[in-house]
Amino acid sequence: MKHNLQTLRDAEASTPAKGFWGKAARADLLLAEGLFALASSNRGRKKLDEARDAYQLLMSGQVAPRERESVSSTIDILLLVITHLSPASGKEEAAATAKSALVDIKAALTP
Repeated sequence: MKHNLQTLRDAEASTPAKGFWGKAARADLLLAEGLFALASSNRGRKKLDEARDAYQLLMSGQVAPRERESVSSTIDILLLVITHLSPASGKEEAAATAKSALVDIKAALTP
């Protein structure tokens, strides 16, 4: 997984994000990196904060309702999954941090 994220990061770094979906992909990658870091080492809050900022910047531009709903529903699904998995994961602190970050991202999506 770490290798896959690095491959995506390398590709993202070599191609500037253009348009809504390119910028959304960058925010999604930051979110994935942060969640992976939390799951593997209980670190990742910085990446999650960067993801929140990237989503907030994304939503501050021209955004069609369908685009906003697509990103928002993905965050809602992740929140639901984290909420249900956290009691069974044995990583309650990481799950709580992930949930908190996702709640912050959800708030950043609101116009």
